[in-house]
Amino acid sequence: MTAPTLHNLDHALAKLAVIIETHGPQYWPIFERLEAERDELATRQQRLSAARRRVSPDRANNPG
Repeated sequence: MTAPTLHNLDHALAKLAVIIETHGPQYWPIFERLEAERDELATRQQRLSAARRRVSPDRANNPG
């Protein structure tokens, strides 16, 4: 199983928003869970980027 990306989670949230608008609020818990996972992933990526920048500004954009 591949780990979700921000793009995948954003796409899923957009689809789920339509489902909620069409079928009702019973799907809100799923939306909130996906949104929390998306926020956590974004925060982790930001923290990794910040750590690289602290060591070397040049490595922040080119970690390899």
